[in-house]
Amino acid sequence: MTKKILIYSTLLIVVAAAALWANHLFNRSSKIGWMDLPKVYDQFAYKKQLQKELESRQLATGNQIDSIEMELSVLSNLMNEDKGKESLINEHRRKGNMLLMQKKKLEEQLEEVRTDFHNKITMQLNQYVRDYAESQNYDLVLSADGSGILMYGEGKIELTDNIIAYINKRYMGEPK
Repeated sequence: MTKKILIYSTLLIVVAAAALWANHLFNRSSKIGWMDLPKVYDQFAYKKQLQKELESRQLATGNQIDSIEMELSVLSNLMNEDKGKESLINEHRRKGNMLLMQKKKLEEQLEEVRTDFHNKITMQLNQYVRDYAESQNYDLVLSADGSGILMYGEGKIELTDNIIAYINKRYMGEPK
């Protein structure tokens, strides 16, 4: 009999504890905020740094592509001048094909760099926003990015400027 009482008592305590815990979870008010994602992304110092690096690479790649296009133009003129000289025409075509492949490779490499930079920025930004939300005890941070998911947010719960300040401080090395 005492064993049954002990089991029932334990079960009653567990059920009561679960009910109190569930009540606490469902009755507490959630802290929610939103941010203007394009603005945050645009003003992120890390994005600005990588943007400068990308522009530098684009300039260098653009110069290389311009040089290749100039060589292709010269080759085209040489081919027109050397009509009838099959060996020279074949050499010009071979070199032209090589230059076109080189140009395509440069363009692909630049696109890979763009994608890599975007992924790095997004990954770091997501981590910083998560850190901000946790440090400020937010349950939910929504993003207004023009996709229609968040069409309106009350100004008093907007976090955009706070998040921009936080992520740039974190990027500059300040602790959480």
